[in-house]
Amino acid sequence: GFFKAHLKILETAESQQALLTGMFYLVRVSEVPDTEIFRICLEAWHMLAQDLYQAEHKYQSSVGSGANVLNLGSSGTSSNGSANGGSSRKFMYGPVLTGVRQVMIANMAKPEE
Repeated sequence: GFFKAHLKILETAESQQALLTGMFYLVRVSEVPDTEIFRICLEAWHMLAQDLYQAEHKYQSSVGSGANVLNLGSSGTSSNGSANGGSSRKFMYGPVLTGVRQVMIANMAKPEE
């Protein structure tokens, strides 16, 4: 709820560190072994991932290249060398998304042996 309502306001240079700290706390909360808490956190992570995807896709469409929409390993600059908003957000959230990936993998259904 909170991040969904206030994400754009918090993505300023002054509050960026506080935002990332809050996101890391949410990663830790996502690790709690309670299904309902995990689902609530999952909804927040889905919202963030969807927002990042749409921003990057919108940028890629305006540049004309649709390949590698969520390429986390790219340089974050366009062909003329200027940084774009989608990629800067993508790189800002990179460490947080790594933690989310680890939590998601840990919570995947285990196959029966």
